[in-house]
Amino acid sequence: MGNLSELFLNHTASSHLDFHVWSSTTFGLHVVAAVFNLSLLIAVLNDRTSHPGPRLLIANLAFSSFLLSTIFLLPIDVGVHTGYRIPCAPYYVGFHLTMVVCSWADVALSVNRVIAICFPHHYDRCKTVKVSLILAIAPWLLAAVFVILAELKIGSVFVLAAGRGCSKRLLNRLGTFLNFMEVIGPCVIVVLASLVVFYSTQLRKRKDSSGDMVSVRLTRLIRRRLIIAKAMGLSALWCILCVAPPTVIVNLYPQVLSIHPTMGKWLRTTTVAEYAVNPVIYFVIRKAYLASLKRAILGCDVYRRHEVSRSLSPTNPVSKRLASAQSPPPANTQ
Repeated sequence: MGNLSELFLNHTASSHLDFHVWSSTTFGLHVVAAVFNLSLLIAVLNDRTSHPGPRLLIANLAFSSFLLSTIFLLPIDVGVHTGYRIPCAPYYVGFHLTMVVCSWADVALSVNRVIAICFPHHYDRCKTVKVSLILAIAPWLLAAVFVILAELKIGSVFVLAAGRGCSKRLLNRLGTFLNFMEVIGPCVIVVLASLVVFYSTQLRKRKDSSGDMVSVRLTRLIRRRLIIAKAMGLSALWCILCVAPPTVIVNLYPQVLSIHPTMGKWLRTTTVAEYAVNPVIYFVIRKAYLASLKRAILGCDVYRRHEVSRSLSPTNPVSKRLASAQSPPPANTQ
């Protein structure tokens, strides 16, 4: 069976126009991925509306995605475009490491959300920086294990690929299983965790029909925590949409790449698209990140003056209500 890394390193010549269309699209996505992942990292670190624990996990996801899309994926595509030989031993190990980290960082976040929503009474002990730091470091340690196993030729091995860079060759069923657990397995785990979270939320809504005030307050708290869970679920679905096509074609229909060499390049682009769109999902679902990013860009003082001036504007409905409440009652002329 093949593996996804071959799509990044094997390049077959095609029409001049098609190659430039692909390279322009791919490099554009690289720019988008770099800008949005860095923006998400800044927004999360500057956000003060959520707990430090989830912020740390999302920052870890944004940082690893930024590292992968700019430091590793971009040079690979530049190498394809220019014919430059990518160093195998140090470079591809880093690429492989960060790719696994990106996949399992979502799993770490899903663990946090499952506890926050399904076991809210135990969340106070799990939302601390110490626990979140353990969850953030775990994907890096797990990725290091995958890389060490490949270096020891257990299940797979790094080999030169078509004279340019290197690829990972699967040696047996263990290698196939490990390859599955590097990218696709984490996406499946996050999707299952999202289903558990949303099912638990629906059950709680039914229980709250009694009108118990404690239960209602708990449901409101869970709904706020559900915002990040929604982004997590959409991110996992987007991951599967981007990873499934190249996985199916490489492993089940590898002859298609020989018949249609152009397809190999565009399948590489789906991976870049995954990391370009993923931070956008978090910005769309959680509006507080946009405000946090704006504060970081404009500066806290400038942003605060802007918000105060906007709140005191005569056209602001809140300002109108305050003005009407503070104005003296009309004199009685009768």
